[in-house]
Amino acid sequence: MTHFTLAVLCPICEGELDHLNGTAHGTLSVAVVGCRPCGREWTVTVRLAPLESPETAAAARARKRRRRAVL
Repeated sequence: MTHFTLAVLCPICEGELDHLNGTAHGTLSVAVVGCRPCGREWTVTVRLAPLESPETAAAARARKRRRRAVL
């Protein structure tokens, strides 16, 4: 598997966040990060999912609209 890093900054002070803890299960990753200047901790959740083609996404939206119309 390829390891990569996502740049995430504190939403309050835009400072760098320190990785405190984390876990991964399949395609779901959860990390706890902390901001030293703010003294706050944040949860970052990432889920990897296959990208749908535009045609597949459009067909799924059309099916959803038809289901709503029937209900």
